[in-house]
Amino acid sequence: MLISLILIFSAPNCLSQQPKVKFGEVSEDDLKMTVYDKDPEASAVVLYEEKDTRYDYNSFTGIVVKNRYFVRIKILTNDGLEYADHAIAYYIGKTRAESEYITGLSGNTYNLVNGKIEKTKLSKENIFEEKVSERITRTKFAFPAVQPGSIIEYKYELTSPRDGDLDDYVFQRSIPVKYSKYELYIPEYYSFSKETKGYEPIKIVQDKTNQSFLIGSNQLNFTADKYLFEVSDLPGLKKENYVWCMNDFMTRVTFELRSFTIPGVVYKDFINSWENVDKQLLEYSNFGKQFNHKLFKEEFATLLTPEMSEPEKISKIYHLVRSKVKWNDENTLSANNPKDALKKGIGTSGEINALLISALREAGFEAYPVVMSLRNRGRIPVSHPTIDYLNYYIVAVDVEGKPIYMDASAKYGDLNVLPPVTMCDFARSVKGNRSSGWVNLTNITKSTEIAAVSLHFNEEGVLAGTYNQNQSGELGYSFRNNYYGHKDQQDYIEKQESANNISISDFEIKGADHAASKATFGFKFTKNDVTLGGDHIYFNPLIFPIFKENPFKSEKRQLPVEFSYPYEQRINVNIKVPDGYSVEALPDPGKISLNEKEASFTYLIEHNKEANMINLNIRYNLNKILYSPLEYEHLREFFSYITTSNTNQLVLKKVSE
Repeated sequence: MLISLILIFSAPNCLSQQPKVKFGEVSEDDLKMTVYDKDPEASAVVLYEEKDTRYDYNSFTGIVVKNRYFVRIKILTNDGLEYADHAIAYYIGKTRAESEYITGLSGNTYNLVNGKIEKTKLSKENIFEEKVSERITRTKFAFPAVQPGSIIEYKYELTSPRDGDLDDYVFQRSIPVKYSKYELYIPEYYSFSKETKGYEPIKIVQDKTNQSFLIGSNQLNFTADKYLFEVSDLPGLKKENYVWCMNDFMTRVTFELRSFTIPGVVYKDFINSWENVDKQLLEYSNFGKQFNHKLFKEEFATLLTPEMSEPEKISKIYHLVRSKVKWNDENTLSANNPKDALKKGIGTSGEINALLISALREAGFEAYPVVMSLRNRGRIPVSHPTIDYLNYYIVAVDVEGKPIYMDASAKYGDLNVLPPVTMCDFARSVKGNRSSGWVNLTNITKSTEIAAVSLHFNEEGVLAGTYNQNQSGELGYSFRNNYYGHKDQQDYIEKQESANNISISDFEIKGADHAASKATFGFKFTKNDVTLGGDHIYFNPLIFPIFKENPFKSEKRQLPVEFSYPYEQRINVNIKVPDGYSVEALPDPGKISLNEKEASFTYLIEHNKEANMINLNIRYNLNKILYSPLEYEHLREFFSYITTSNTNQLVLKKVSE
């Protein structure tokens, strides 16, 4: 939805006006800058950034891709100090010839001291390596002598043997970019498709140039396509709430290899299809080949009975696997050694879900994987079939024509209750010979929360009551995550007391254990700031509002709104009017909706004079979870109405004797 057309035009010998920047030299004017005029609130600004990518040849590796980087950043405030720490990730293959490596890393910090420019070099003591995974290593470095007003710069070269993989070049950051360019030279033997993403325009110039490789004592001459991608005065893409992955919307250029050709020698077509990706996945030794182990025969003898329904059997198997293997907090697409994970009792998400597929198949179910890119890792480019963007999978089984989705590594999951980060709008079911295809996981179940509140004034004249809540689906999952995220139950209670200005007693919880699909809890409480006395009592009858404030305060928004999942909340409040008081004013009832089916909110309140009770009913429905920036104004008004209703005051008047 954010892909724009690339404007490519031939313009030999006609490049744009570029700033003259040299590594090792900075201007006094840049050092004196205290505010970036195009964004006065910016904590830092990228003054200059460039990347140069060229193909080369060496006898050890063959054809390699050399990427040269140069970045210069101005630190403006204390918040901008975070941009003094950097990391470069690179791939480690099975052999040295298959591995990427970094050379020429150097950097400087510049400060203006007593009117003179002082330069501090990046030393080896500030550079270290970090192994991220079996195949990914990171070089991390932190600049010395950095403070508000400093300028930092660094450069390096990354050499990669993966000549068919050109990384995206991301122009945009969370801070503004004054100027950025990407110069790319592609030999005539390679054909790449190119696309731009994001909201900001990219200036693109294409030309032809002559290049050569020295292969032994022979020189191979060829023509290369030369591209120059440029942006200037790019605004920072500031982080906003309700966005799954900011990286989805950063202005960038992407590449995909379509073919490799040496006329009369070789032609290889890399135009892929998702069906081919499915096939590759199922043939991988650390993916599809790990789904048919038979490991649970003894457990099934007592666990499963003929009287059980299919969903009951699936649930038993799901919880069996979860009880056998704990998640080690590592999200993977691969399933390197499920048997070993079962033996040790701990494994990656990929290994645990491989065990679940194996167990379900052993029990006679046609279980299959559903592959994806996790929400916080960015969306899959559906138009570019490739394994590269896949980083996770869950498990599915079709029962009576409908899929049941599971993630056995999810600590608080259940059937059709997944970690929200896996609930992608584009995931792919991989069924082999059966029909594979795209699935939307955002609305696989309807989550509900039902709360009942009873209020009265106790013998001390203090507003008191009981609160009981029942949560199911994703709301139950989120509650358990929140509840167990506290130090202990007392810590959770104290947080609730502080958030709602109440005192809690007799707290009781059910179904919060790791295997429960629903969670219920309740307690007694007093609202110490609402007491009898005086001629009038003013208080909000909604002690526990759905939203305490509008989550969308900005008048305008650049990014879409992406909620976690659809759900429904109901709150019923019964209030006993105290003796000696009458109801002088009730809040106005009301209702608002977004196209009725997308989202709605209802506030109903009435006074039962015979029973001298006030009944308040709140109902909130969120059915649509993705909203474009064009829909933002109406969405903001919708939540403004809700939060205003949540502050309505009830007025009780003392009856004259």
